[in-house]
Amino acid sequence: MLDPNIRFTTYEYGEWGNPNSKIYYDYMKTYSPYENVKAQEYPHMLIAGGYFDTRVNYWEPAKFAATIRHHKTGTNDVLLQIQGAGHGGGTGRQTEIQEAAFKNAFLLSKLGITE
Repeated sequence: MLDPNIRFTTYEYGEWGNPNSKIYYDYMKTYSPYENVKAQEYPHMLIAGGYFDTRVNYWEPAKFAATIRHHKTGTNDVLLQIQGAGHGGGTGRQTEIQEAAFKNAFLLSKLGITE
C-alpha cells in the first residue's frame, strides 16, 4: 500500500489509512501478518496465491511462506500454492471444484482423515 501506483491502493486509503503517514503505517504494522512473523511454532499452513492476481502479486504469498518457513520452530508443514488465476481464483465450475477439493484434502490430511 506504500506504492500509490498499484491498482486499488489509493482507493483503500479511506478504509485503512494512508501508510505514507507514520501514524497509519505504525498502526498497520501492528496487525500485518508478514511484519509480525517471529520464531515460534506455527500450525500447518496452506498459503495460496494467483499468478495473475492484480491485487496481491504472486511473490507476496511466496515471500510470506518463505518467511514463515525460515522462522518456524516446529515441524508443521507450510505449503505454497500459486495458481494461474486472479484474485478470486480460477474460472469455471470445474476449476472451483478442483480448488475446493485441494483445500479440503489439505485440511483433512492434517486432521488425520485419509479415507
